[in-house]
Formats: sequence, C-alpha cells, structure tokens
Amino acid sequence: RQVGLRPAPEEGRRRRDRQQPARVLAVLIGYKLEAIGVINYPPLLGAVSGHLPKSALEVKGSKPFFAKTYIDLVRMVAALASANPEYRLLFRGQTKEYFSYAGNSRIIPSLYRLDKKSCRESVAFDKAVVRLNEAELTLNCIIPFDIGERLKRKVERWAVLQHYEVCSTPLLDMTSSLSVACWFALHGACESDRPVVYVFGLPYPQGPLSFDLSTGIFQLELTTLLPPIAERPVFQNGYLVGRESDLDLSYFGGFDYSDRLIAKIELQDSRDFRSSLGVSANLLFPTSDPFLKISQEIERLLKSRDEFAFLQCEHMFDSLQSDSLNSLFGFEPIDWIDYYDG
Repeated sequence: RQVGLRPAPEEGRRRRDRQQPARVLAVLIGYKLEAIGVINYPPLLGAVSGHLPKSALEVKGSKPFFAKTYIDLVRMVAALASANPEYRLLFRGQTKEYFSYAGNSRIIPSLYRLDKKSCRESVAFDKAVVRLNEAELTLNCIIPFDIGERLKRKVERWAVLQHYEVCSTPLLDMTSSLSVACWFALHGACESDRPVVYVFGLPYPQGPLSFDLSTGIFQLELTTLLPPIAERPVFQNGYLVGRESDLDLSYFGGFDYSDRLIAKIELQDSRDFRSSLGVSANLLFPTSDPFLKISQEIERLLKSRDEFAFLQCEHMFDSLQSDSLNSLFGFEPIDWIDYYDG
C-alpha cells in the first residue's frame, strides 16, 4: 500500500474485525481508560521527593509525597495547579490506600469494590444493584416536586444517594476543598494507617452536570445541583464523579480513577495538622439538613419489602409528595414555590 493512501475497504474491514474482540474485552473488564499523560511537577515537589513520576500510570505505582503541615500541603497543591493549568484539580481523602494485585493505587466507586475472583461476589453485586434501583425509585417518589425538577436524571438521584450514604453507587465522592479532603483522611485514622490525599486532574466542568466527551467522565457539582438548604454538600464542597461506561451497572465495570491522579500526598497525623484545618464533624454533617431526613426515610422504607411494594402504588406517590416530605422539610407546597421565586 502506498504511503498516504487509505487502505482498501476490504482491508479496513478485516482490520476492524481483528480489533473488535480486544475492544469488547476492554469494555467488559473496564480496562480501556483515558489516563493522564505528561504531568508537570514544580521544583518544590522535586525538592520533597528524589523521584518524580512522569504520568498518572507512574503516580499510582509510586510512593506518595509527604506533607508535615497543612501549610506545606497547600503550597504543594498550589504549585501543582500552577504547573498543570489544563486540569481542574479535585481531591479525595482516605485514612489509607488500597492497592491492586499489581501493587498500584486502586480508587474505584463503592459499588465495584468486590473481589471478582469469588463467585459469591456476583451475588453481592446483584443485591447492591437491586438496592440502588429501589433507593433511586423511592427517592424519585417521595422528593417534593420542586426539588424533583432539579433531579430529573437518574445519575443526579444517584449522586444524592451516594453523598448521603444511603447505598453504594457507581459514582465516586470528591471535593474541591483541600481542608475537607484532609479531614476525611485524618478522621478515624489509626496509628497504623497512613492517611493520604489524592489529587485528581479532571476536565473543566461546564455546569452542575458536565460530561467530557474525550474522557467519558462526567462531574456533578452538588452545591449547584441541589437547593441551598442541602447543607452537607455546601460545607463539604461535594462533587460526584462517574464514567459513562459504568452507568449500565455491569458487574465487569468499575473505572479506576487512579489513572486520573496528578499526585498522592501522605499526611502527618498530628494535633497541629488537625487543628489547622478549621473543619469539624458538626460542620461537615449538619443535622439540620433536610436531605439527611430524606435519606433516613428512604433507609426506613427499604428495610421492609412490603413497605417498598406499597410505595409503587400510584396513590402512594401523591400522598408522599404532598404530605410526608413537605413535613420532613418543614415547608408547605406553596412555600417551595415562593422560596425559589424569591
């Protein structure tokens, strides 16, 4: 074939046929990922660590940087943001790291945290999917109409269920607040744990629900998706991140977000570090949040199959929307309209 000319149709068809099994396998095992390529590291991080990884594939297999104080951490992240302006930085704090069989960092949504070598795990996964579907349907039934208009898509309702810890979903919690990520990393950490903050590089969002075609990643910003009375996502600066290929709830799904890592930073678990955050459990988990009452109501309803079956009756939809949830939120239906018009 001459250079610069397209292959003949028959040759192109044979090539696609040869590649198709690999593509199908990649989709089934969730392996075809859009990993970050070159990462620029500022001199500050070079002074902290002798070896600097060159891509996300190296980051997830390398040792984390170390921040002795919160001020050190802020300086590191600021330098990373300046050196990599093409990415929006989001954070996630964990009391310790979890690793794949290859020894790399493993960061996947709660729905897919299963040992897929065990046949019993497929049964557990099926049960988790059933619970997710039931919880999503229940939320859609009992949410006040005005709020429901903000949560028209299933993935938006999943975000509420994930953030308020009702059930496992294919979404991953992140935050735009570094101090909040640090609190989650240090809160509940044992002496043997090595708390870590993950720094992710994501496409810049275009709205409350933003989808990036090149990566297949979507982001949900809860502070703009939900009304301001939903206080938990406001104080936590909550984001939910997902991947289009995981929306079908396949057992072989589960995007590993370690391929979007810019850096891993281990924290020194000290009293001074904690006190410098200015964050507490009472602030991050306000009991006055009406969506907390929503989540508790959903959990109560899901405990009984009979109650859930009763929920599916059409007349129950109307009574829940007009009475139960308005009393939970402390508003009458007309007040919701006045609230948003004001």
